[in-house]
Amino acid sequence: MIPILIATHGGLAKAYFETAELLAGSITDVYTIGLYHEDSVDEFANSIEKIITDNEHLLIFVDILGGSPCISVAKNIKKGLDCECIVGINLPLFLEALTSRGSLQSARQLKEIILEFKDESILDLKKL
Repeated sequence: MIPILIATHGGLAKAYFETAELLAGSITDVYTIGLYHEDSVDEFANSIEKIITDNEHLLIFVDILGGSPCISVAKNIKKGLDCECIVGINLPLFLEALTSRGSLQSARQLKEIILEFKDESILDLKKL
C-alpha cells in the first residue's frame, strides 16, 4: 500500500485524516503534520524528511504553493528523496488517493490518478 503524508498549516492535515476516517473507516499508512506559529520551520522540514526516508513510494499532499509545508517538501525532493507531491488538497482528492492506492505500485502512478481526478473534485453546483 502506498503511504500518504498530508503536510499543512495548522490542524488542516489532521482534520482531513479525521474526516476521511469518519467517512471511510479506519485508515492506515497515512501521516499528518501541521505547522503552527510556535514551530521551527527547520524542525518541521526535518520531520518531513524523516517521514519520507522511513516510507518508500510516499505520496505527499501540501496545502498551498509557496507555503512553508510546500517549501519543506521541495527541499527534501531536491535532496533526491523518493516521493511525489501534489500541491493542493481537498477531501474528494484525498478519498480518491485512499481508495486507489492499494492496487498501485508507485506513488507516481497514484499521483497521476489524482491529477486526472482533480477536475471532478471541484464543481459548480448550479451547473450540475
